[in-house]
Amino acid sequence: MKKLIAILAVTISVTACNNGSTESAAAATDTAAATAAAAVDTASKMVSAATDSASKMVSAATDSASKMVNKAADSATKMVDKAAEKAKK
Repeated sequence: MKKLIAILAVTISVTACNNGSTESAAAATDTAAATAAAAVDTASKMVSAATDSASKMVSAATDSASKMVNKAADSATKMVDKAAEKAKK
């Protein structure tokens, strides 16, 4: 009878330990999956923000270059006009 009680006690403790570790493993898996999903989401947001920033910088540089080219063209036109006036005199 003592052996039977000892076997039952060992069986119950092993079963309790196995069930607890299964739940902990499942919880750990869920936590790891949630953490991985959050990391992917954060990385995606960072890449999107960097792309937007780069796009804005390129647009600003393009606008600035366009303004400079237009100024240079205007200046060249004025200089040609002045030279033409001097040549007429």
